[in-house]
Amino acid sequence: MKVGVKYCGGCNPRYERKQFLNRLQKELEKECTFEIAKEDTLYDTILVLGGCNSCCADYSKLLYRNDALCVRDNSDYDKTFDSIKEMLQKK
Repeated sequence: MKVGVKYCGGCNPRYERKQFLNRLQKELEKECTFEIAKEDTLYDTILVLGGCNSCCADYSKLLYRNDALCVRDNSDYDKTFDSIKEMLQKK
């Protein structure tokens, strides 16, 4: 599964977004590829790594098949992991 990653501007990060992504990549390395999202590429899902509760990163021009996953802090890890696993099962 191809996952496009969109970071917010990082003006008020409340957690280490890169560590969050690294953990996901490690746990899903056999099933998913992660890359910085580009506007001209179709992804299975978009992972929006917001640094705070507003999750203000604009991903409206990105192309994706499933829901976009907005992460606001580390407590979103299990929900994000489970959502990706669910998408993989439907594939």
